[in-house]
Amino acid sequence: MFILDYNPDDLIAFMLILVRVATFVFIVPAFGGNMVSGKFKITTSFVLSFVVYLAVRPEYVQDVPHTMMKLILSGARECVVGILIGLATGIVFYAVMLAGRLIGNQMGIGLASVIAPESGERMSILSQFYFLFALVLFVTVDGHQMLLSGLMESFRFLPAGEPSIPVKSMRELLLLSNNVFVIAIQIASSLMVMLLLVSASLGVIARTVPQMNIFVVGLPLRLFVALIGMSIAIPYVATALAELFRRIPEDMARVMGAS
Repeated sequence: MFILDYNPDDLIAFMLILVRVATFVFIVPAFGGNMVSGKFKITTSFVLSFVVYLAVRPEYVQDVPHTMMKLILSGARECVVGILIGLATGIVFYAVMLAGRLIGNQMGIGLASVIAPESGERMSILSQFYFLFALVLFVTVDGHQMLLSGLMESFRFLPAGEPSIPVKSMRELLLLSNNVFVIAIQIASSLMVMLLLVSASLGVIARTVPQMNIFVVGLPLRLFVALIGMSIAIPYVATALAELFRRIPEDMARVMGAS
């Protein structure tokens, strides 16, 4: 007769790893969102969890909890850790979406929005454009491999099975989130200055030639200048984003307390 021999501790350890990996997969912009089907994300979570389990167990899995309270606390901690490292990898994506919003408002098309396929919510047209541009560039520079490597490293710095909440990692993520505004301003600053000069010029023309309808001329002119500026700035933005994507492992290590 066939007897299935298994260790309950191994099953608990796998479930804790699965909680962290699944949370990470559903949070990170490269895998999460409505653009990726739920079945694919669930399958990916199980496959990655099995690979991680074989790689890190038992070295980076602490004593598994045997009481219900410790099991709930350990599961909650793994969920928090997955959210933290997932958000750390999404800093650049959130920044480019904010930059698109700032540029769109300056162009006068801030109210124009589309349904974003990755979230199912309304998003500025330029925010969606910059997000998809960053996503393609992210895959081009092998960012997905960096994410998987960082996910594996997270078990080395934050072993599974501990019931304590990583307060230090939460604090580091809050400090790292400041980069969202810095990166957004750096990306959008050149176009915002150009559009500000256009608005100032239109104001001077309105005072000099009162007969001209500035509202009719202003919007097409701002759109034209913005499109020309975006065409010129795209290569430089791509270079800057590629460098920021290469720094993602450092950001993840900072959140995990490795630096």
